Amino acid sequence: MGTIMSMSLTWFLPRSMPLIVGTEKYAKPPPPRGHRRVVLLEPPVDTRSDDPSVVDGKWFRAKYGIGGDESFGSGGLAVGGAP
Repeated sequence: MGTIMSMSLTWFLPRSMPLIVGTEKYAKPPPPRGHRRVVLLEPPVDTRSDDPSVVDGKWFRAKYGIGGDESFGSGGLAVGGAP
């Protein structure tokens, strides 16, 4: 069984292998990249402890030189607050 929890699919898993994905986008038909069995297992998200308004990240940004107008997205660092 193959597991992919990222927002992009890998090419190297055999199509005959059952696949567990972490996003609904890849669990919907048709199966991604020709996989026959695809199961969705969404990772848990704690909206209370992961709420950016609860944690002050100023110290982290200062330590690593990240400006207040920069944010992290799946493609790396984005400027202007856009992921």
